[in-house]
Amino acid sequence: MNVDFVHDRPVRLGTATVRHGASGAVVRRADTSVEAALNPTAFALWELCDGDTSVAEMVAAICQLFDVSPERATSDVAHGMQQLRESGLIS
Repeated sequence: MNVDFVHDRPVRLGTATVRHGASGAVVRRADTSVEAALNPTAFALWELCDGDTSVAEMVAAICQLFDVSPERATSDVAHGMQQLRESGLIS
């Protein structure tokens, strides 16, 4: 993971509505038509995007929440952050 990236503090963009389902949640930005289906890990990441939590802290949280290794959590967080950015849900 890029050293600068671990210090990023991503933030959710706009207001959103959330619909929970059996396999995760669907997040829809209220100010656009952007909508994304998020699995439990991605939804946890999205919730952690509060502008105060660093990516390094997110990795630690994912390790605890999902009982995964730091290596797995690092990979999942990097991929999840990329997907959330591409979906226009975080900056």
